[in-house]
Amino acid sequence: MTEASDTQIMDFFRSVFATYDKNGDGTIDTEELGSVLSALGRTASEEKLSELIEEFDFDHNGKLDWTNGEFLMVVAAIDVVDANLIDDLVFSAAFRTFDQDADGRITPLEMHIVVRLFLPLDVKEEDEFVEDLIRKMDTNKDGKIGYSEFVKYVKEAGTASILSI
Repeated sequence: MTEASDTQIMDFFRSVFATYDKNGDGTIDTEELGSVLSALGRTASEEKLSELIEEFDFDHNGKLDWTNGEFLMVVAAIDVVDANLIDDLVFSAAFRTFDQDADGRITPLEMHIVVRLFLPLDVKEEDEFVEDLIRKMDTNKDGKIGYSEFVKYVKEAGTASILSI
């Protein structure tokens, strides 16, 4: 299951990358990088964007490529500063990453899969963490997390890192 989750997470970032790669050339320039980082709730000045491209542009083409991991390294280097800045497209793609069976709801089992992927917890800790997370997010008390509950929770928490302990 972890392998499938890894694939879904990569698909999420690939989808975000492709959406903001306006000319479809498989690279993101400084202007596109500013847009994609903003959509991910990560802001950076023009100067910072240039520094990021300079630091992570391993093939020195002045852009960040998807295929060699440059884009993912930049995303990992910048923290989310405001979850309210996150674009709806990003929320939708993130929700689909959690919603493993694509039924429009995140079940406790699906939440376990994602938590297991990101957090090194023992089984008891993981069970308690997932139960607590679902209790916090599940506003209609049906035992599952719908898209609107997911977005509301992330925005209220002020961070896209819903898996923070």
